[in-house]
Amino acid sequence: LKAYLGKPYDQLLLVDLICHGVPSPKLFEKYLDHLAAKHRGIITNFTFRNKSSYNTSLGCAYTFRQKTKQKTKLMSWYCSPYFYGFEQSLLSRPLCYNCEYANPRREGDITLGDFWGAQAYFHDVEAEKGLSVMLLNSAKAEEIFAKIKGQIECRESTFENASRKNKNLLKPAAKPEVRGVIYNELYQGSFKEKSKKYLRPQKYYRYYLASRIPQKLKTFVKLFVK
Repeated sequence: LKAYLGKPYDQLLLVDLICHGVPSPKLFEKYLDHLAAKHRGIITNFTFRNKSSYNTSLGCAYTFRQKTKQKTKLMSWYCSPYFYGFEQSLLSRPLCYNCEYANPRREGDITLGDFWGAQAYFHDVEAEKGLSVMLLNSAKAEEIFAKIKGQIECRESTFENASRKNKNLLKPAAKPEVRGVIYNELYQGSFKEKSKKYLRPQKYYRYYLASRIPQKLKTFVKLFVK
């Protein structure tokens, strides 16, 4: 947009995003086909970051229809091959691993994204289900934020805190060694079998059981362990 316009405009506010990477829509369709075959039905809806599941923002949900019946399944990201592959940077497009915009020099007046690890800094805020971060990168952004600050709940923090567990603010995700073969394997073979090989954590069942424990209980236990 900047290159197209050729000059800044006083009334134009630019916003960029902290991007983790972009996986393949075609592979997502293959994943949906796998779910449809698994339930012998039709997938009618799929949502990432479903906050009704597992007490975090890292759950997902999908709805499928079998004849006249409709059901919704909830999953932790560990249990969804596609979501797990995305989170582990296994499925990103080749350019994502060399992204020129994944660094502290932001293009927008404002940067929006997830504030991972926010609970370590804000004990009075329920951050388990997700907390956003907003970076003010220009005087224009600071001026506009001052006008809306009283209308939102916000806390001041630092770039160091925001980037500590959000490495895409500093650099692109590293390309896993298996990335070179994973797409060919997933496209050519059975999604079910290949996803077990490439898109499942080693301690899958341990993660699965841990995901069933309410987040508030985990937080409570951590206070005593520390």
